[in-house]
Amino acid sequence: MYDSSVPEDVKKKVAKWTELAKKHGLTLPQVALNFAFLPEIVDFVAFGTSRAKAVDENLELCGNTVPLALWAEAKEAGIMDSRLPLPGEEGPAAKKARAS
Repeated sequence: MYDSSVPEDVKKKVAKWTELAKKHGLTLPQVALNFAFLPEIVDFVAFGTSRAKAVDENLELCGNTVPLALWAEAKEAGIMDSRLPLPGEEGPAAKKARAS
């Protein structure tokens, strides 16, 4: 049987993300879906569900733009890796390639 307890550090991180999403008028699932699109190399994201109702719920997540300020705040708060480039920023790999 699996241990279903959630580690405290994970609970704290989820709480910080939830608070940040709420501050920007979004839900955590909206932010999570948009997070998948942050890397410029990502064109499509596919997700599935085992419930028919969830298809409609997932569609409602689409089309909500997450402001760049939220991602910048997430980096400052240490809940998002600082190496992940935001739209318009050059990532570490591009900087390294340019320096070579």
